[in-house]
Amino acid sequence: MNDVRKDIRSQSLDLLRFPLALFVTAVHVFVVPAYVPDDVISNDGLFSSFPLANTVLRFVSAFITDQSVPVYYFIAGYVFFLGLDFSFDSYTGKLKRRCHSLLIPYLAWNTVAILFFLKMYLPGIRDISDSFGSVETDFSFKAFLNCFWDDRQSITPYDIGFTDGIYPLDKPLWFVRDLMIMALITPVIYYIYRLPSRISATILAISTIVWAVRIPGLGHGAQLLEAFTFFAWGGFMSYHKRDMMLEFNRFRSISFILYPLLATTIFFLSPQYPQAMVYVKTLNIIVGLFFFYNIAALLITRGICRPSRFLAASSFFIYCGHAIIISPIGRRLYTIISPGSDISMLIYLFALYFSVVGCLLIIFALMRRFTPRILKLFNGGRI
Repeated sequence: MNDVRKDIRSQSLDLLRFPLALFVTAVHVFVVPAYVPDDVISNDGLFSSFPLANTVLRFVSAFITDQSVPVYYFIAGYVFFLGLDFSFDSYTGKLKRRCHSLLIPYLAWNTVAILFFLKMYLPGIRDISDSFGSVETDFSFKAFLNCFWDDRQSITPYDIGFTDGIYPLDKPLWFVRDLMIMALITPVIYYIYRLPSRISATILAISTIVWAVRIPGLGHGAQLLEAFTFFAWGGFMSYHKRDMMLEFNRFRSISFILYPLLATTIFFLSPQYPQAMVYVKTLNIIVGLFFFYNIAALLITRGICRPSRFLAASSFFIYCGHAIIISPIGRRLYTIISPGSDISMLIYLFALYFSVVGCLLIIFALMRRFTPRILKLFNGGRI
């Protein structure tokens, strides 16, 4: 029975990977619309004169935004501490595997983002470049290095709506960067686990409370706090050999009720009570951790669906690559569709979303077929 539960847990985690990547892409298409002209977006970040599009934006914000990364961190922490005895060989072995699965793709994708930007300096390309207005470029060595850490001081001041924290040039890879930091500090996390369980749980609870308060102005500290909180909780469950399926199943019914209830509350009340809804969203992020895993486990145990190896492997590719191609695809589609009504704006947004995902799936499939070794570099061996 234990082996059966392990198999269900593994399949559930694999099943989650692809939809979570789709969630991240949806957020960056619908909620961070830097690919449309400035006069289409109002000061509050909504689409000017497009109420239906704003309804979709609010739906994505309420039900999807900020849900994927905490789940990713939790899964990563749980998997990292599986079978880890913290001998030197065990720890360094884990780090070597993370170099292949995280560091090399991190460097590769940010290099692609740099090259993708520099293409505008090719003869005849600048006049039809993807950027609205003028773009100031810093070609110093320090600026190139900052492409891999803090794009505010990198070669280009690209801005696709990220206002807090620091991000590499391929912005979604902030998660990969901070996950690598978590892997490096696992000896500290392991020491916390070695304390009496009540003390270690209290430390993690305090971390969760500080994260939930959403202290403004922390910058990268807020990102690291989120990473530590969910990575450490996942590792805590793994270290204490808690069965994820059994533990999460205890909260299945309540998560199935609370998650849609809280998200619906955010959807309807955010315009009237934006500050209060920030904390409701924080609660829903935690509930969502249980909700999404239990949904996946339910689908597996009832035989409704099975994880696709292709889609599970492509999820990391989609996560890493979508931000690079959203703007160029979005601007060309905008020119073609020229949305002037609510319906045409919705058509444009969904066409962009499916174009980005479809394009990356096609590229992934072609690379999997013809250049698997290169794909392994970009995808951390996931093919």
